[in-house]
Amino acid sequence: MANKAKPRVPGPPPHGFVQSAGKQEDFFGKAKELAEVLGWGGDPDWEYLDIRVEDAIAYLMQKLHEQFIAGAQHVEIPDWLPVVEHLAVDTEEERTAVVAAMKQAYEAGKGAELTMHEKRVVRTDADLTLNISGKKGK
Repeated sequence: MANKAKPRVPGPPPHGFVQSAGKQEDFFGKAKELAEVLGWGGDPDWEYLDIRVEDAIAYLMQKLHEQFIAGAQHVEIPDWLPVVEHLAVDTEEERTAVVAAMKQAYEAGKGAELTMHEKRVVRTDADLTLNISGKKGK
């Protein structure tokens, strides 16, 4: 018997809304634990590889929450390679820790309740100018 029932995949949210599950803050403990394995232990304002401890924890917390939401939405597990690259993970032990934490967050999301939230746009009034010519000073 090759075919069997699977969880229903929810459709996309209505225009102007996003789907979420859980809270990002729920992943603080796991993010802090993973950050310590990767070298970001200590006081929040300490640095490693020019990244503050609190920023590394916040980044990992966000990425773990994204995995959790993907699990709740029954979509394909997001790629964790950007996490490995962004935090300059260079040992097999560290890579294994990242992969295990991301998979665990994804699996934990399966069966989690999805909630609908109105999309908010935050204006920063930032002006970003990029040099795409490849020439310095132009």
